[in-house]
Amino acid sequence: MTKCRCPNWWLKDITDPDSNISLRVAWDTIQVGTTGTSVMYQPLGEALPLVLTEGYRGDALELTLRMRREECAPLRKLLRSGRTLFLQSDVDHAWWVRPVGDIQAEILPTGQRKVDPIRNVKITFVQVAAPA
Repeated sequence: MTKCRCPNWWLKDITDPDSNISLRVAWDTIQVGTTGTSVMYQPLGEALPLVLTEGYRGDALELTLRMRREECAPLRKLLRSGRTLFLQSDVDHAWWVRPVGDIQAEILPTGQRKVDPIRNVKITFVQVAAPA
């Protein structure tokens, strides 16, 4: 079972502060990938490749959240709002994000799973422009 951190991450909707939620993120290495737009071509007759780029773009990260039954509905509501959200990490970074891809949830095998299930929920977020 993955250890869990204190709820120091936040997912916020600036248009509806009452829907902001704290997140318990699984205690594991968090990888943040920054999208690079570089493409390499090897033109015929040239000794060196040609690289075209518009530079680096936004970040993407997958989080595994540890959630109790009562936390799942507020998260679903926030994710289904269709709004750009503000994701704040427990260290030194924050992003304007949108969820992408599938949301994976698994119920952990605990003795209380029928009365108080605990879920690991995996969500991928991508960095987007701040709302206007």
